[in-house]
Amino acid sequence: MAFHKDNNVSVFNYYYPGILASDNTPGAITQNCRVKVRMASHEQELVIITNAGTVVSDLVKSINGQNTSKDDFLAKLEYSLPKAGNTWNAVSASNFDALPMWGETSATVTSKTTQLSASLLRKYCFRYRQRLPDPR
Repeated sequence: MAFHKDNNVSVFNYYYPGILASDNTPGAITQNCRVKVRMASHEQELVIITNAGTVVSDLVKSINGQNTSKDDFLAKLEYSLPKAGNTWNAVSASNFDALPMWGETSATVTSKTTQLSASLLRKYCFRYRQRLPDPR
């Protein structure tokens, strides 16, 4: 996702899905991906989110071209487990649900830009709902 940075406000500008590079080594700490970015004379804040299914593209469709600040856009991102019972699958290294990850970088993308880097974090927040018995 790219956000147009203007003064102290960043507004959603565009989104392109990325694909993993074919020369990655499975399980390696560093993974490369290919993502389209647009050239611009202004600074762009580029946000990368992985392992989140269609959450990002669904949100992009839902805002339908409206001016949406970066903070508002990111606050609307919510990932839910797709499996019945909402349990996280962590059976083995070959049978698991990947944790969504997030990272960002800022750049003014020109014709001379060939590569950008961003560190991704495993950022997760769990909602815990429990009904307590009525104390009466």
